Amino acid sequence: MPGGRRSTSDRPGNGELRAAAVLLCALIAGSAPSDRRLPQDAYVWQRVWSPAVLDALRQTTPLVSGYRVLAAEWSPDGRLVAAGVDWTRLQRLGRPVVAVLRIDGRTALPSVETIRSVFDRLPQTLAGLELDYDCPTARLAPYRDLLRVLRPALPARTLLSITVLPDWLRARDFPSLSAAVDRLVLQVHATGDPRRGLFDRDAMLRWVALMDRRSLRPFLVALPSYGVRVLLGATGRVLSTEGERPALAGSSATELVVAPAQMADAMRALEQDPPHRLLGIAWFRMPVAGDVRSWSLPSWLAVLRREPLAVHLLLRASPAGPDGLRLLRLVNDGDVDAPLPPRVALGVPCLASDGAGPYRLDRDPPVAVLQRVQDALLRAHAAIVAGWTRCPVTERVLAAP
Repeated sequence: MPGGRRSTSDRPGNGELRAAAVLLCALIAGSAPSDRRLPQDAYVWQRVWSPAVLDALRQTTPLVSGYRVLAAEWSPDGRLVAAGVDWTRLQRLGRPVVAVLRIDGRTALPSVETIRSVFDRLPQTLAGLELDYDCPTARLAPYRDLLRVLRPALPARTLLSITVLPDWLRARDFPSLSAAVDRLVLQVHATGDPRRGLFDRDAMLRWVALMDRRSLRPFLVALPSYGVRVLLGATGRVLSTEGERPALAGSSATELVVAPAQMADAMRALEQDPPHRLLGIAWFRMPVAGDVRSWSLPSWLAVLRREPLAVHLLLRASPAGPDGLRLLRLVNDGDVDAPLPPRVALGVPCLASDGAGPYRLDRDPPVAVLQRVQDALLRAHAAIVAGWTRCPVTERVLAAP
């Protein structure tokens, strides 16, 4: 707290101490840093811990500062469902672990006694407890009051954090809500009109600046490394969503995606001029083999390492049958997941062609064009069938989306 003695719940953590050390060294050298590498946490959001989860943890540990792990969630009908976390193997990794309790926004807020009883069944070596509750903005005051009682009910060494929605930031009760906990995690993905996408970089920067002004505690920013499938109503309202678990099979839902290069740009923007209270980034979620809506693990690790993210897409036409029929494939020949290009010109005025999968043939231009009708990422070293043709289409490199 500026100008006064810090309370126990506001003591600096490792991330703050590291940032202070970097700043002090730069000042001794004669200049302040223009940017710094923010520490990066990872959300582990699997309900069942398969060998693939453990393999992803082993590969990510050298690059992350800590894990925020889904421990249990209250369903809309109020039932508590525990996740199958392998706490023993997780603790062997030697990184701070925050247990996350997910509370569905449609259910009643559990009591302090209930939350504490769940916490008491978790390992006592946890660095913190986080509540992920999409509280209606009008109900922030009761949520604040619960947190004020919960904080002293937890061990003093356990940091209490909550996730924060951008809609809360201008609310009258937000500053006092932030003061009731030790840390906050600002959610900047899947927070607005889904027709405008999963993530908006400029909106994110505005929310982060507002968070820095209105929060009374340090915070992290949760950046997305996943996609989501949504079923929209006629007015654009979300009727149903599909994330890491299948839910919309056979429906005409819309894919919302973010590309690794897009999020690397967002991370650079944060690091070039980090707000005073910003402690780091919390990635949602750690990619795991078999999670079709997250990035590939190598792509995410490349972002964490801040490696160049060169996209290399090819159009290939392969013989597929009589009468000169050839399949049109889009091939990602690079090392990073890439968004599908919105348009693929076939290079010839041929109507003996059609699209497939996320593409449809646009017959209006003088040169046949495959028009993307569904966003998607093409995994590194993967390919999809985008259509077919009976025309002499040649293989070529596509411009990066």
